[in-house]
Amino acid sequence: MSIGVNSLLIFYSMTLDLTIFLTVTMIVTVTKFVTDKTMASSSRFAIAVHTLALMANCEGKPVKSEFIACLVKTNAVVIRRLMCELSRANLIESQSGASGGSWLKKKAEDISLWEIYRAVEQGEVFSLHNPDEEGNCPISNNIAEVLKDVQTKIDSAIEQSLSEISLANVLKELKQDNVNDDYCRQLND
Repeated sequence: MSIGVNSLLIFYSMTLDLTIFLTVTMIVTVTKFVTDKTMASSSRFAIAVHTLALMANCEGKPVKSEFIACLVKTNAVVIRRLMCELSRANLIESQSGASGGSWLKKKAEDISLWEIYRAVEQGEVFSLHNPDEEGNCPISNNIAEVLKDVQTKIDSAIEQSLSEISLANVLKELKQDNVNDDYCRQLND
C-alpha cells in the first residue's frame, strides 16, 4: 500500500502543528517558571512549627493528625509523615487508636526552632548546580566555590538564629494575638 503525496503533506502539517504547539507550550512553561517570583520552596519547616505549636497549646492532650491537617490546610498524610520525622528527632510521642494522637515529648521551652528545622529539612538552604567548569568562562569555573562559601555563611546564620528561638517563644507571640486556649477542647470530639 503506497502513501499518497496528500497523505504525507497532511501528516507533515500535523507533525509541524504538533511541534509548534509543543514548542510554544515549553516556552510558556519555562517562561512561567523563570518569571514566577513565588517559586515554591519547602513549607515543611513552617508546617512542622505550626503542628508543634498546636500541640504545645494543647498541653499534653493528644492531638490527631486529621485535626492538625484541617487547621494547616493540608492532607493528614503530610502531617503524619512530618510527625514521623519529629518523632525520630525525639520531639513528639504518638499513640495510635481511637483515643490516640500525638503530643510534645519535651516542654516547648526546651525545643528550639533549629531542632525542628533539622528534623524536617535535609541539606543546605539552597542547592548548588554544576556549571561547565572545563570551559573558558572564568565565572563558570569559579561560581561553585564562591556560592559554597555563601551557602556556608547562610546555613550558619540560620542555625544561630533558629537556635535562639524556642517553640515557647512562638507560642508566646501567638498568644499575644489572642490565641484561644479553649480551642483544644474540640480535639477529640
